[in-house]
Amino acid sequence: MEAFYAYHWETVPPEKVHPGITRQQIDGEHVTVVRYQYAPGSVYPEHSHPEEQVSIVIRGPVRVTVADVTKSFWPGDVVVIPGAAPHAIHAPENTPAETITVIAPARGR
Repeated sequence: MEAFYAYHWETVPPEKVHPGITRQQIDGEHVTVVRYQYAPGSVYPEHSHPEEQVSIVIRGPVRVTVADVTKSFWPGDVVVIPGAAPHAIHAPENTPAETITVIAPARGR
């Protein structure tokens, strides 16, 4: 096995996950790193997964709802979402948004 791997986001193929939302995913042995890009007004609907999620807002703002509590977050904010917690993310109508999300343990493909 190689000592490490290196990627550049521009070479990771994007996939559309919901209307106006794309993701690029990189899987390590123990974590998954995802770059999400949100068109203005797009919504990642409520969902849950067993893995813990840590999202860093790169461009925004975004509104995050976790277990029926909604808060706004801005670039530089870090949101920690416990595993199995229902959550949703919404980009405001007038602003595109971007997050980098780390999910552990790794999801794989």
